[in-house]
Formats: sequence, C-alpha cells, structure tokens
Amino acid sequence: MKKRVISYVLIVLLLASISPVYSHSGRTDSSGGHRDNKNASGLGSYHYHHGYPAHLHPNGVCPYASKPAPSPNPAPAPKINIYIDGQLVSFSQQPIIQNGTTLVPMRSIFEALGATVNWDEKTKTINAGKPGGNSIILTIDSKVAVVNSYQANVPDKTIELNIPAKIINQTTYVPLRFVGEALGDTVVWDGETNSIKIYKK
Repeated sequence: MKKRVISYVLIVLLLASISPVYSHSGRTDSSGGHRDNKNASGLGSYHYHHGYPAHLHPNGVCPYASKPAPSPNPAPAPKINIYIDGQLVSFSQQPIIQNGTTLVPMRSIFEALGATVNWDEKTKTINAGKPGGNSIILTIDSKVAVVNSYQANVPDKTIELNIPAKIINQTTYVPLRFVGEALGDTVVWDGETNSIKIYKK
C-alpha cells in the first residue's frame, strides 16, 4: 500500500513537469510587451500587459490609454496690485486675468474712480459714469460696449471688447483698462511689479 502511494505521487510530479506551460515566455521589452510563443493568452505570439490583463494594441493604440492623463493643477495666478493716483486699491474679491485682460469687481472699481454705477438686474446691464464726464454701458457676457461722450458734438462709440463683463462666483467683474480709459483716465501696466496704475483725469 505504501509503495502504491509513493508511486502515485511520483506519477503526479512527472505529469506536472511535462504538462504544457501556460505562463508567458520572454521578458517585457522596451515597448512594454513580450512574446508568448505558446499563445497561452490566446492573443497570438506577442501581447502587452503593463499593469493590465493581457491585451493587444490595435493600430498601435493601447485600449487602456484611451483616457488622457490628468493635467497638472495650474499654477496660481500672481496677485495683481491696482493703484489709483498712487493709492493701492483693495477689493473684496481679487482681480483676475483672462486672455490678457484684467477683470476687477465692478462696484469697487467704479467707486474708486469716482463714478456712479447703476445695475439693471433684468437686462444684466451696467450703466456707469462720472459727473460731467463720459458714461459707459456694459452688458454681462456681451463683447459690445457703448461709450457715451459728455461732449454734445462727439458721437457715442460702440467698442468691441476682448473679454466681456461677467459674473464670477456671484461677483460682477468688468474689464479694467476699458473702464478706466472710457471714463477718460490713463491706465498703465507695470510688468515689473505686476501692477496696474491708473491716473484719474
């Protein structure tokens, strides 16, 4: 009986040593794939893994790479300082730059420039101006702005904006350079200090 058990164990070990091997043959190459000469995967003599089940790259494209890698978080925008006649202006919300245009909170900038502002909630329209000076009309998300001259013999102007007035996080932002220059002020960008300097008329 004992001899039969030993013989059985030896037979099992012998069969295991000569049975087909279903592991992959070959090491992963520089392309991330390897040869499978025995076609144990059923995908042919060459396939890929790189952390996924065995697969092919039809037309050279990995099916597991269909989703683009997440883009890194953008670097925070540098703080923009705004001066009016040499005085630093503080805002409840920070100015922002979009496509090269500086946008600032509407009410804060108009008050700092000595202008009055009226907001029409129904039409999302801003009407602002200085006493005895120009007035401007801006509409949220519209690139068309109107400048009404205080001089009777000067016609109104329609201006196309690069970036329109817009509402961001429940705050209305307006394009700073347009607002300042349309109201007759001088607007200067100082790249060395990342600041904008406005000199009132």
